[in-house]
Amino acid sequence: MLRFLLVAGVALGAVACARGAPAECTDLTGTTPARVTMSDMAFDPACLSVRASQALTLVNVDAADHTFTIRGTSVDLDVEGERTVEVGSLAGEVPPGVYDLVCRYHPGMTGTITLT
Repeated sequence: MLRFLLVAGVALGAVACARGAPAECTDLTGTTPARVTMSDMAFDPACLSVRASQALTLVNVDAADHTFTIRGTSVDLDVEGERTVEVGSLAGEVPPGVYDLVCRYHPGMTGTITLT
């Protein structure tokens, strides 16, 4: 029994360390450019997967300004209210991985972005 628990614990630890995109994320890797909408103080989709080499279109339909900030990286873009911002490739600026997406102006406005 102890051996089973040890093996199960090691397996669960390996899964937790290999953090990938959550299963419910929207795969936008085939869309050029990938479109992220900021509406009602939320990112849509709130969880997305894109290629690092892919262009992004950020559409803010709210009257309020937002940011598209990828935590732990240098990506911190202001998107004025009722405006659209075109973003080139993040390749070379952000390594592939899973990141928290936030709006600095609205702390409850969060999401997850996976770069492949």
